[in-house]
Amino acid sequence: MSDEETIPKARLDAEIAKRKAAEEQISTLQGQLTEAQATAASAAKELERAQSHAERASKLESDLESLRGELDKTRAQGQAHAAMLEAG
Repeated sequence: MSDEETIPKARLDAEIAKRKAAEEQISTLQGQLTEAQATAASAAKELERAQSHAERASKLESDLESLRGELDKTRAQGQAHAAMLEAG
């Protein structure tokens, strides 16, 4: 073999090594992307649950305020009736 044949073989081996390294890196990055997508999907579900809980809490607070208003109105009516009964 002459030096001319050895140089291209060395270049070919170097290119093959580069390609294998690039393929390994691609495989690693694809795995990381898959993991990141799964994490994002899980986070999106958690966010939906949290938003649902927040909406329910807001509804409960609104209901509580309505009930407090009704209670205040009922108390005021009760006091007015009691005052009328006392006044005779």
